[in-house]
Amino acid sequence: MALGCCYIIVPMRDRKILLAGLAVFYIIQFFAPNKPVYFLSYFAVLPFFYNLTKDISKSLVYSLILSIFSEVGIGSSLFVMEPLYVNPDPGWMISPMTILILITFPFIFRKKVKVRLPDLLILFFLLWSVVTLFFNPYENVLYGIIRTGEVILVYFILRIMLKSRDTAFIYYLLLSILGFLVLLGGLQFILQRNIGIIAESVNITYPYGLTAVEDINLFRITGLSGHANLFAIDLITLLPFTIYSANLMIITLSGLGFLAFIFTHSRAAWAIGVGILVLMEITKDRKDRQLMTADFTRLFRPGFYLLIIILSLPYIFIRLTSLDLAFEEGGSFNVRTKIWSEALNLFVRYPLTGIGINRFQQVASEEPVTNIFAASRFTPATKIHNLFIEILTETGFIGLMIFLVFIFSVYRYYFRNKNINRRGFNVRRISFFSLTGLILISLLHPFFQTPQFRLIFLYSAVILTES
Repeated sequence: MALGCCYIIVPMRDRKILLAGLAVFYIIQFFAPNKPVYFLSYFAVLPFFYNLTKDISKSLVYSLILSIFSEVGIGSSLFVMEPLYVNPDPGWMISPMTILILITFPFIFRKKVKVRLPDLLILFFLLWSVVTLFFNPYENVLYGIIRTGEVILVYFILRIMLKSRDTAFIYYLLLSILGFLVLLGGLQFILQRNIGIIAESVNITYPYGLTAVEDINLFRITGLSGHANLFAIDLITLLPFTIYSANLMIITLSGLGFLAFIFTHSRAAWAIGVGILVLMEITKDRKDRQLMTADFTRLFRPGFYLLIIILSLPYIFIRLTSLDLAFEEGGSFNVRTKIWSEALNLFVRYPLTGIGINRFQQVASEEPVTNIFAASRFTPATKIHNLFIEILTETGFIGLMIFLVFIFSVYRYYFRNKNINRRGFNVRRISFFSLTGLILISLLHPFFQTPQFRLIFLYSAVILTES
């Protein structure tokens, strides 16, 4: 196996083993009759990974990457946040990722790694979150710290265990996840409802399916996620991995992925997704264009994309015609601005330590400065729709500054490392675009305590991998 600046090369034998393992994994995921069998899928794929790597710790890390995209867990009733009417979501639950963290974490002490500034900063962020618990001694805050600590442990496991040569396999793992998401989204669209499998977390939040607020007849697909907006975020981060490929199957996957992206009907995600594609387009060089323009795909790619756009135009128009409603009273953007006002009001009152993780809706509703809670009550719409305002409100100015410097340090490492940001088909370079898409979309959605928050640490760890 070799990873060059322009091509990702995995020997045919390794590719067949990898595809066989992933096929077993997704078949179990799709047909799992219960959660124990669903959890088993993450261990059923391990023999295939071990056949590739001859390293059990590396095999566990690959399975851990797959688990990052899971939103299924057990034991959520043991970690119920109070008051229940304000916090319907569990504070924490035991997920496949949790189990794989516990199994994989001891292996990191056998590895040597160069400590970088982002590592120290994200550790400081976790420590500061613990400090805020002493100022806000509530169960909800404790659950938030556990959840934050969990994803930071994932970051350190990936940082220590992964090397640049692993990025070729990571590329195929992420493509496989995209393929599974597209399959689920396609079936949801055809059925115009949830499929009903264990892997769909939306079965808990919206058991009868999710429709647009402005048009109850407009069904929104959700993939593995509990909401269409979260599914759109997954797609924003995964679709960049299909852009530079001239492989016919990957181009087809990218087109179907864009179609699924449209059927999430997430207008903010559409705008940011187009922005990321434009960014990738304007940063191409001659090698990128040669890679994308094999003889047949030179015609197939634009033709297939054009067909996708034509087929989906009615859905695009329907969704865009309701855009003005988003700015009216009770509209999605109107609700966002009121929530931001409530959050910033709390920051002014608790500037240093914040109000504590998972406490926004409760504290804001006690002394509101807008009518948002009286009008909308407590729903996902009344959560803070901005990652940085979330962190500012819940962990204070110090917490936000540490997190911002962490993000800045990852970008600084990327731009200063010419082996990463040089043009061509480079997984760490593509991860930069995925991370950028995440940061942009996080400005408009609740993010801090969602499964999608994990993706920031996944792509940061990939960017920071060492040779």
